[in-house]
Amino acid sequence: MSHSATKIQSPRNVPPSRAPAGTSVAVSRKSYRLWHSVAFGLVAGLVAFRAQFLLHGNAGDHLTFWNAARMLVTGGDPYAHPATAMVLFYYPLPAVVFGLPFAWLPPEPAAFAFTLVSGVLFGFVVARDDYRYLPLVLSMPFLASAQMAQTSTLVTAAALVPAVSGLAFLKPNLGLAYFAKRPTWRMVLLPAVLCVVALAVNPHWPLEWLRTVRSSPVHHAPFGIGIGAVGLLALVRWRDPAARFVAAMTMVPQGLLFYDQLPLGTVIETTREAMVFTVATWMGWVGWMLWTDGSLKALWPWAVSSSYLAATAIVLVRRRATQSRLVPATTPEAQ
Repeated sequence: MSHSATKIQSPRNVPPSRAPAGTSVAVSRKSYRLWHSVAFGLVAGLVAFRAQFLLHGNAGDHLTFWNAARMLVTGGDPYAHPATAMVLFYYPLPAVVFGLPFAWLPPEPAAFAFTLVSGVLFGFVVARDDYRYLPLVLSMPFLASAQMAQTSTLVTAAALVPAVSGLAFLKPNLGLAYFAKRPTWRMVLLPAVLCVVALAVNPHWPLEWLRTVRSSPVHHAPFGIGIGAVGLLALVRWRDPAARFVAAMTMVPQGLLFYDQLPLGTVIETTREAMVFTVATWMGWVGWMLWTDGSLKALWPWAVSSSYLAATAIVLVRRRATQSRLVPATTPEAQ
């Protein structure tokens, strides 16, 4: 036998085609995460810039976090009755963390920075090995969340990362829906620790928070708005986590101006489903513009009906391949 026949090929001589299969997958995922982060961050930033600096949005809904963070830092009470309802703090005290990193800025730049960061993180989290979630960047819920400097984008991103999914409870209505989707002790432990720490800061905050949130005139369960009750049909597939999530979202109080319906978009599994959800929400917006007086309250049934009808149809109509039930990474949470 010749020496050439017995020569052992060293690792450095291994052809590129024999490199571990996971290497190309990892590189591909990094590329998709980068482009998703850029796309969602760019759109969120443009919408927020227009809202805050051109339309003078006065920080939108982020104003309540900005005000609560500054009050807490100076020893004040975030739940004290303010002069305007725009800064009523409807959240558990630990949710002040959403405002703390930006509290040193003026209100409008703070809202812009918060929205930009939220968009980038959302894009990073939902990215998979393709562009299936990319159409959501033009969905009305995502655009509305950016326009109003809402926390829905950041809370949804956190809920999809198992290690910090408990942060979704900082917006309790969305946290409950995500818990119904995948109940885990880890999801409960983090908010429990944060709440205990908050008690050391203000022992009375749970009572103050409940008193404030009960007075909210703008948070309602979708099942009583428009045809939002269609979401309960998802219980037909109650074993499916996505179906449980849609049904749970139907029953928890939430904002009804599209932004709190953003989490429904994460039930999609294909680009086509993402496009269906996006187009449906735009149809809801167009219907509101054409056939109502244009008031925000008139938007409620259009936002709820279009979002919940699309999400329910997606989880009921889709045909899951048998193999997709066996692969762990079928949702952003599994990554």
